[in-house]
Amino acid sequence: MDQLTTPTVDLMNPISAQVSLYPLRQTRLEPAIAKALEVFRARGLDVTPGPMSTLVAGDADAVFDCLKTSFQSAAPHLATS
Repeated sequence: MDQLTTPTVDLMNPISAQVSLYPLRQTRLEPAIAKALEVFRARGLDVTPGPMSTLVAGDADAVFDCLKTSFQSAAPHLATS
């Protein structure tokens, strides 16, 4: 009987992700977005900002880690009311 194998994902492969951060109910959008972009750049990812989204490319582990970190770092710049 053949044993089923689960395909593995090589997270060392480079990937790209198109990311949008919409700080709703804010008078100024730039602080939250700038903080998120800072996280991507500090990790050495390729960052290409656009008018409505940003393309981020690099090692898969770094991209996924930075997605979470960038949204967390932007949160303090968002009003809660």
